[in-house]
Amino acid sequence: MTAIPTSWTIVQHSAFGYKNNPQFEQGLETRPVRTVWEKARVEAAQGILFNSYREAEDFAMSAMYPEGHPGGIIPDAKGTFSD
Repeated sequence: MTAIPTSWTIVQHSAFGYKNNPQFEQGLETRPVRTVWEKARVEAAQGILFNSYREAEDFAMSAMYPEGHPGGIIPDAKGTFSD
């Protein structure tokens, strides 16, 4: 695998993906993208690449807790996720 400068992407929260916890179905996590293969996979899924962890994390937080969110810790990001 060819390494590239690290970028970042947003994925569905692992508490839903691995533990099937329905409270996190619309949750997000920030993950590094470190190889050409990973970058191509994100792009093929029409994912978003960010230049910094902070930029990706800010996006994730605003997507999970948009204006008008009723409060609490249950995330509510809109949209769907790629397999």
